Order: sequence, then C-alpha cells, then structure tokens
Amino acid sequence: MTGKVIIAGAGTGSADLISIRAANALKNADTVVFDRLLGDGITKLIPDNAERINVGKESGNHPVPQDEINKILLEKACGGKCVVRLKGGDPFMFGRGGEEAEFLLENKVPFEIIPGISSAIAAPELAGIPVTHRNFSSSVHILTGHFKDDKEIDYKALAKAGGTYVFLMGLKNAEKIQNGFLAAGLDKNTPCAVIENGGSAAQRVGISVLSGLSELAKDHASPSIIVIGEVCRLHEKLYTQKRLSGRNIVICRPSDRAHSLKAMLETEGARVHIVPSIKIIPLSFGAEEIAGDISAHKFIAFTSRTGVKLVFESLLSGGYDARIFGGKKIAVIGSGTAEELKKYGLRPDLMPQEFYTEELAGLLVKEKADNILLFRAENGSKRLDEILSENKTKFKTVYVYKTICEEEQILPPQFDTAVFASPSEAEFFKTDRKDFKAVCIGKRTLEAALKRGFDCTEAAEQTEKGLFDAIIKKEG
Repeated sequence: MTGKVIIAGAGTGSADLISIRAANALKNADTVVFDRLLGDGITKLIPDNAERINVGKESGNHPVPQDEINKILLEKACGGKCVVRLKGGDPFMFGRGGEEAEFLLENKVPFEIIPGISSAIAAPELAGIPVTHRNFSSSVHILTGHFKDDKEIDYKALAKAGGTYVFLMGLKNAEKIQNGFLAAGLDKNTPCAVIENGGSAAQRVGISVLSGLSELAKDHASPSIIVIGEVCRLHEKLYTQKRLSGRNIVICRPSDRAHSLKAMLETEGARVHIVPSIKIIPLSFGAEEIAGDISAHKFIAFTSRTGVKLVFESLLSGGYDARIFGGKKIAVIGSGTAEELKKYGLRPDLMPQEFYTEELAGLLVKEKADNILLFRAENGSKRLDEILSENKTKFKTVYVYKTICEEEQILPPQFDTAVFASPSEAEFFKTDRKDFKAVCIGKRTLEAALKRGFDCTEAAEQTEKGLFDAIIKKEG
C-alpha cells in the first residue's frame, strides 16, 4: 500500500507563523522528515508517536545527501506512511521542494504541496522592511547568494531593472555581491541590510550602504539574508520593538510544563531557554492500589498537576477512568492543578484563593472534610499533613513522585532572568551568579530564591500569566 508525501513549508520557524494546513498535516503524520532552522514550538506539533528524521543541511555540511533524502521519502511512502517533508520557509523557494516533487512523481508516489512564508519576504517584513513600496520599489528580485562563480548573476540586468534585491544564503559571498553591483553601476550609497535569525528572538538587523555591505556582513552569522534597495531606509521607522527584545530568560521548569510560558515570552521578543533545574521521579504504585485507596476515601486532594498526571496515567494503564471518582469530592491546591484535572473531565470542588498548602489545609478543615486521600510529592512540604493532624482530621498520604536535582543544566552564557515555579527549582538551580533577576511564583518559592542570595521579585498571581506579567513589569 502506497502512502502519501506532503511537502510543507514551515515558514520562519515560529509555531505561530506556520499555516493551519501545515500544522494539521503535522498532527496527522506518521513520519516527519525535517530540515534545520525549525523552532521547538513547531517540533511540538509533531505527534509523540510519529517517526522523526532530521535531514538538516547547512552551508558546507550536508549530513544527509539529497539522493538519500529522496530514498527516505520513497521508502516511507511505499510502506504506507503519511509522510510530511517539512522544509524551512517555502518548499519551492530555493528549498529543492520542486526536485523532490519531481522525484515522487517519477516514482508514482502521491504528494501534496503546502506553501510556507519564505524568509525572503518574512524576514525583511519582521525587521520593518517592506520588499515593495509605492514610493521606493515596484519590484523585488529574490536570488540565491550560494554560488561558486559571480558570473552566475547578471548584475547589470538587475541594476537596470531596479527594485529590491533579496539574497538568501549570501552572507559568505557578500563581497562578491557588493562588487558585482558596484561594477554594474548601482549607486554605492544604496541602502542595504543584513538580517540575522530573521523573525526569531535572536534577530539582529544591520543597516549600511552598498559600499559597506562586505564589512556589515562580517558582523553577522548564518542564517542571514541580505536586502539591497531603498526600502531599507524604512527599517528604523517601521520596525516595532517588542517589550522583551534583547532579553535572555531561563525557565527552570521541566520541559513539558515550560512551553506555554516560553511562547508567551517569545511573542514579546525574548530569547528563552528551557533549562530544567529539577527532575521528576515517579514512585512505584499500582493502578489497583490507587483505585482501592480512592474507593475507600470520601475526599481526594491533589497538591500538584504532576500528581494528577501520574495518578491518571496509572489508573488508565490499569483500565480505569474518571468514573472511579464518582461521588467523591476533589480538592486541588491551585489553578494549574485544576487545569490538569480538567484534561480528564473532572472539576475540583475545593480550591483555595491563595495557592499554598496551608491555605488548602485550612479550607479542608473549614469544610469539615474527613477521610481524605492526599496525593503529593515525597519531598514536598509536610505542612498540609501537619495541619490536618493538628485538627484530628483523618487522612492518608500517597507519595506519587519525588523531585531531585537535574544534574545536566546547560545554561546560556548570558541571561538576565531566571523563572522559578517551585521552591525546589530555585534550590537546585546550578549557578553561582547573582547578577540576574529571579522571578518567583509564590512566597515559598520566593523564600527559597532569597535563601540562595538571588535578586528576586514575586509574581502577583501564582499562574503562568502572573510570571509573564512580573517579567514585563520588571522590564517597564
């Protein structure tokens, strides 16, 4: 049985700029064959059970030759797979997508093309440079700057045509491009720009004139594009500086909980690094044991979203589902835990206004809850247990996980902010630096960070939005 190959463009590499059609194709893929320059937001769209094959190329380094890529597409499609060939930018804009489509056609493999936003248009646009403008340019010429002989480009014809010139992959040949246009008679004072990492939080834009292009290029690294033309004058006027541009932020949460906040911060221009300082270690407990405990108690209390996730993973693996909580009252420590519970079709009966164990304990005592089953971390705060015991409340504690230090923490050379969403994240953060702002969720996390000697601020709300607002406020 023959499958299908979908040749899709990923756009600039940001998940919120990929087309809906391409995102849906990824969600239904059996195999994804992808290039480099894709943000982790896009790779998160790939199903966990899909096969991932990285065939990324960069200048001078082609670890997987094109012929081998073609063979991979053919083999997977002939095996009945739905294959997404995910390419940066647009698949037909210097992406060899046309060659791959021809190969598939020759081998009678069904294929589909999904366009993407080419960096030739997107990168200048996101840098405040329109490639066409009624007052400056009525045409745009898109060229590959990856050539061996400058005679491949007819600079005289281009200079005569006028308009905007956009070179992809041209950084190493900037001097040839500069000299070619100067020899063709283009004014040496024609504005030009080099846009590095266009559209990303690491974007850098350099503006000069044609005679200074080669020197400007030396200050930038790949991936970069070169724009030459009067429209480059509009960069300073039209470029929208985002509130967190230039900021380097480290999120210390485990990766599966960090991507939502990461996306929020990147939307405002921050460069975000997920460097978990803790590791969650599930403890051994069986579905039958958990099911028995739930049946024997009237009140079920969860002190973290991790506890909810692990309990349900165990129950579902044992053939149980949310119906086992029928007739039970459920308490949670905060909105994050409530959100996790909602994934399984349940809503909490009790949640404190402030998301602390003392507040949860006080609420349970106030409600005269009894015969409570607590799901919590082995090395978390014991204050909940202590308060319930002091009030002679009957309860049983089940430890479902423990938190340990993540030994491999590779921090970026420069960062100005670290985000802590739990006391253990602050406690186990591996750095001797004190020249950054620690943004903390809740007073217990704040106390742990202050104990480390960090310069701290506390989020007004114990939510991801609260953390985001605290970072924005610090910038303001």
